[in-house]
Amino acid sequence: MAESKDDPDARARVSRLLAVAALGSAVLVLIVSFIQGPPDSIPAVALGWPLLLYLERAALVAGVIMGIGGTADRLLRGDAVQGFSAPGGPGVQVAEQTAETAEQAAEADEAIKDALDEGLREIDERVSRLEGRE
Repeated sequence: MAESKDDPDARARVSRLLAVAALGSAVLVLIVSFIQGPPDSIPAVALGWPLLLYLERAALVAGVIMGIGGTADRLLRGDAVQGFSAPGGPGVQVAEQTAETAEQAAEADEAIKDALDEGLREIDERVSRLEGRE
């Protein structure tokens, strides 16, 4: 059974898988952090508290998995990326491709192909004229 790109069940399934992977990775990072113990100098961002550092590490890993996984899922479904923003912004903007947009892209592609064919014909004519002079 083929899934459509807008299948809400498929999107929900991917979201659940990403959430489970992010949660599992965060737990794994916490376990590894507790096993390793606190570093000799705790970064200022952790406010001098090792447990906060461990939680920050876990949140960072979970956020990266959700962000990259979600973006990859959208790209694999055929959505086009419009742009990226700096931290604190809206993140990755993904364009929803409509039938009208796809039709416009096909028309632009055809126009480019026609212009290229015309340019190649002109070059071929010029080469033929030059070969005839020799």
